[in-house]
Amino acid sequence: MTREVPQDHEAERWLLASLAAPGRESEAAEWTAVLCEEDFLDPAHQAVLRALRTVSQAGKEVHSLSLRDALREAGDLGRVGDLQGLQAIMLAPEVEGIQPLVERLQEMRKLRELIRIGAGIVRSAEACEPSGETVAQAGERLASLAQVSDQGNAERVYASTDDVLAMLGDRMSGHHTSGTRIKGWPRLNGILQGGFQPGNLIILAARPGIGKTSLALNWLLRAGSGVMFSLEMTREECLQRIMADAAGVDLRAMIVTRA
Repeated sequence: MTREVPQDHEAERWLLASLAAPGRESEAAEWTAVLCEEDFLDPAHQAVLRALRTVSQAGKEVHSLSLRDALREAGDLGRVGDLQGLQAIMLAPEVEGIQPLVERLQEMRKLRELIRIGAGIVRSAEACEPSGETVAQAGERLASLAQVSDQGNAERVYASTDDVLAMLGDRMSGHHTSGTRIKGWPRLNGILQGGFQPGNLIILAARPGIGKTSLALNWLLRAGSGVMFSLEMTREECLQRIMADAAGVDLRAMIVTRA
């Protein structure tokens, strides 16, 4: 039984026509940098996307003639049915909201990739190939698909302006609505603009033996909550440092044994 491949041919045409519409050059430059050819199933639409990207990156005005020239230079004009085929695509309905169409096509692409991964698993199993290799390869492809699932969520500056202004107003008035402040470390909280902020990556670096782990544990304890992962120390060693900190004693005085 032949199954239909997940696709949305009309959404592909609407998206291309919308990006090529007059006055939407900035959106064309923005979204053609986010989209990939695999988001489109129709080879003609893939060619138009490449032409749109070429024209946008060159800073040229997007219209049928500039796209025709880009297609011709790339050897893709015949793929779309010459100028008449290109104009037919450009005559598709123009939509105001681009992102829903992008998300729709990306979802179709992910479903097609899932079908390919599943089919590959079936072929490998039927051929009695080593199960470990099949699982590893499928896992890598699924992990890769998961990693790219959040890409392409382009945001406009004005969409977050109100939230940022509200956050700045709270900070100026002394009301911190975000961030984890570290008790006993006012200077650190100031440097971090109100403590550790969601989404930030903080790297604590120093030479060996300086006390990085102890300092990190100190911050963790004074933050009120958190999770510690260590590839260097055992659970017992980390707990010793926590106990020394809580007792206010030197760790070396706790663990050194007298001869």
